[in-house]
Amino acid sequence: MFCDGDTYLTKTSLEMILAGLSGEGTLGGALDRHFFLASRYHIPISLHNHSAGLEEIDAFIRENKSAMDHDCLNKTDFMGTATAYLMHRSIWHECRGFDERLIYWGWFDIDLFHRLRRRYEVVDLENTGIEFFHLEHYSNSRKRDRVSENPQRANRRKLPRKIKANREDWGLVAFPLAIAAAGGRRLELESALEKW
Repeated sequence: MFCDGDTYLTKTSLEMILAGLSGEGTLGGALDRHFFLASRYHIPISLHNHSAGLEEIDAFIRENKSAMDHDCLNKTDFMGTATAYLMHRSIWHECRGFDERLIYWGWFDIDLFHRLRRRYEVVDLENTGIEFFHLEHYSNSRKRDRVSENPQRANRRKLPRKIKANREDWGLVAFPLAIAAAGGRRLELESALEKW
């Protein structure tokens, strides 16, 4: 699962995702034949800009969810919401991940959506009771002034023509990375991944 850093999951939603992945629950579709996305509710910036704690955020959700701005997943073009993407590892490798040419802001998730929907059915996790919340960073989630509040250069909007992006050496496959194991021991990434 790829999840934006400004996404908030309740303990209940996380438990439901883990149950679905272990086969003890349902995510609304077969893991190897569906692409899972998430609609989202917006937690206003006025709540969390003072570093609200988990208990405070949970209490706010319980008391205010029905009044929160809500982005519903658009299965036609996926414009307007992006908070989490869940898929089987085989699907991730088949499509070769996010398009590495999209190095600026935006569109990389929409590109992935359009590539995967060519072959896989899209499931909104919210339809199974799994709720995602976005920690709003704009002053207003409905009327966002992206020019002043998010002035970064944006990726060009271009619809993909095939499911695969990137070359065969996509990702970090060409980089000899090392990871630290328990006790400070360092293992080559390749040998560590073989054990997984």
